[in-house]
Amino acid sequence: MADRGNATTIKTYKSQRKRLYEAEVVRMELTSFTLLCDFDLTIYPFGVHPCMYNITLNDQSDNGPYFNMSATQLELKEQRMSLFMVRYSCFQVPSNSTPRTITVTVLLESLFGGFVLSIFAPVVVITTIGVSTLLYAFENFQDRIAVTLACLIVEAGLYSQICVVIPISAAPKFVDIYFFYGILRMFFVCLNHLGVYRWLIAFKDRKAKDLAKRNELALQSNVEPTGAVKGGVKSDIGGKEIKSLRSTNEGPFFNSNMITPVYSTRENLTGGDVSTKVANTPKDKIFSKFPCNAWEDNEEAEKKYAAIYKRFTIKSYFYFVAGVVFDFVFFGLSGYVIMMLRNKVFIQYPACNSST
Repeated sequence: MADRGNATTIKTYKSQRKRLYEAEVVRMELTSFTLLCDFDLTIYPFGVHPCMYNITLNDQSDNGPYFNMSATQLELKEQRMSLFMVRYSCFQVPSNSTPRTITVTVLLESLFGGFVLSIFAPVVVITTIGVSTLLYAFENFQDRIAVTLACLIVEAGLYSQICVVIPISAAPKFVDIYFFYGILRMFFVCLNHLGVYRWLIAFKDRKAKDLAKRNELALQSNVEPTGAVKGGVKSDIGGKEIKSLRSTNEGPFFNSNMITPVYSTRENLTGGDVSTKVANTPKDKIFSKFPCNAWEDNEEAEKKYAAIYKRFTIKSYFYFVAGVVFDFVFFGLSGYVIMMLRNKVFIQYPACNSST
């Protein structure tokens, strides 16, 4: 209240009334980050690598922000990169509570077309050339060993160059096992060639010694054990004397590889005199007049050694076929293991569907 005749100050208040409504605050953040994944290189370069990372909101209070799963989307700008292709991508919520943390999973499949053309196919061709030397003739040892060693050196050089490009890991990778198998295969082929060469030398030496021994025995059996060594051989009735055989070391006797045996025979002489006649048996009558025939012995020996050579050839072909079968088994098991490990990765992430 103001007094009459005096100045008075009156306090006044200005108020404003407003209505409050509930609203949602939408905030968009663009974050750039680098993701490092620890890949399993067991079946490199055919592996499928799961790459997972978590996204967590800083405000974990009950009234804080959270992810709206119905509106959350995962978009990938590039599905195919230089070394990998995004096979599947998905995001998951770890728990059924308010989604403030999500797990993003991306499956990266290695692209192996270039590796097949630059690594695996050349090794197959080189190994095939090296293994084919087992079909060469046994006598061509220089050609067999030279081609095999060249293939071994080429594979070792190719592997040393590939080791610079592929990822480094302490555990062996499939590409390492593949190269090691090819190099080891060439090594065993070289050992096979050396073994065949040593066997061939021993076989020829044994054959030559056996032939020389048979020739010596045939010569000793053809020498007349009785009768006059000097002067001649007297007849049983007429007393005629026939000069003894000349030495077998004379003339072209040893100039031939085959043995021509000499025999002592008895014939009736003209005029009632019976004398002993020693002469060289013609070649066309050898088989009918002398039971211990050197010709037949040599022929039997040739058949025996031919049979031994044939058996060894069959064994060599058997080893070749066994090696080829083992190669197919190795490649078959390798493909089976690769497919099993790839499917195992896909089974572990059944919630991951096509890229969204």
